[in-house]
Amino acid sequence: MGLRDYSTQERLNKMTLDIVDRSFTLSDGVAHAADDLMFAPLAVEISKYDGQAVIIQSVTVIGETTGGNETGDFDIIICDTNPALIKSGPTTMAVNDPMSGNTAAHATMSAVSGIINITNMIDVGDTAVIGSADNVGIVAKPGSNSKYIYVFGIARSTDTWASPSMMIRFGVVRD
Repeated sequence: MGLRDYSTQERLNKMTLDIVDRSFTLSDGVAHAADDLMFAPLAVEISKYDGQAVIIQSVTVIGETTGGNETGDFDIIICDTNPALIKSGPTTMAVNDPMSGNTAAHATMSAVSGIINITNMIDVGDTAVIGSADNVGIVAKPGSNSKYIYVFGIARSTDTWASPSMMIRFGVVRD
């Protein structure tokens, strides 16, 4: 019997909710400009089993700041497999490289499951900023032999993003 054989309420009761945190060093201390790669692709263990699909329902971002001014918009790109971000040379893109210089093949970018725009970062004290995206509803599915998805960030604002670290907290639903 599959989940489709149950009523909506029964299906919801059978789903597992979880929170998955991924912390990382955000910057080399240099402020980001709009369109810059904020952080290179990071592996996030999102599934309990290889190839298990999840629904990313919410995302919370908690950043350590260098003065509370890192409140600019940015995108979190969700990928099912590790995307190769390449620039002319060819070399791997680095933090602060403009994404418009990405020369990765279309096939590489077809691993993208969705984009989460974080537009509500707020200063909550001299050393912390937070923001979130709710009701996201992105379905992500690691490769058949993996429990990991990959995420990378793109700055969308000219506000300073020279923070030393960040944590992304994913609220996920698993069937």
